[in-house]
Amino acid sequence: MSATDQNPAPGRPRDRAIDGAIVDAARALLAEGGLVAMTMEAVAKRAKIGKQTLYRRYPSRLPLLADVMGAISVERAGGADARVVDLIAGAYAFAESGAGRDVMRALLSDAAGDPAAMAMVYERFVAARLDGLTAALMREGPMDRDAARLRAQLAYGLMWYRLAFALPGAPADADQVAGLLFSELARPAGDH
Repeated sequence: MSATDQNPAPGRPRDRAIDGAIVDAARALLAEGGLVAMTMEAVAKRAKIGKQTLYRRYPSRLPLLADVMGAISVERAGGADARVVDLIAGAYAFAESGAGRDVMRALLSDAAGDPAAMAMVYERFVAARLDGLTAALMREGPMDRDAARLRAQLAYGLMWYRLAFALPGAPADADQVAGLLFSELARPAGDH
């Protein structure tokens, strides 16, 4: 969803093909050269659109990055019946890969100190991952939504913590993280 979907301008409707071309161009540039290659000018050129068209949809790189990451997270989610361990493995592998790590750190850095930007990143990128993992936890372990949501936040909170502080050591083990989510350690006080 582009930045303008929530408040469409009057006049001619937006061309969804252009929205897709923009996200595809940004993804290709990220894959080829990382964040350095994904300039707004390069995205416009790759998408074969004018810079004004790009900036009308995305006033800065941050909302475009959030939409690109949102598209990637939906693809990696594995569908409505994905297993907890698969969701965690996919998210952690992406966060620990070169391109994923750089983009996720850029999202954190660019949004830091700006509550509106942080809310936008949450809405476009984080919320779908949390919802997917919450649903998987509820399916796989008998727990209510609040308990599942807390566990999902713990799993992704650990991922963002490791990412933000570039913790040394082996990548996180998805089976170990999933095991912790179902363990007694993760149960809220009233669930014992």
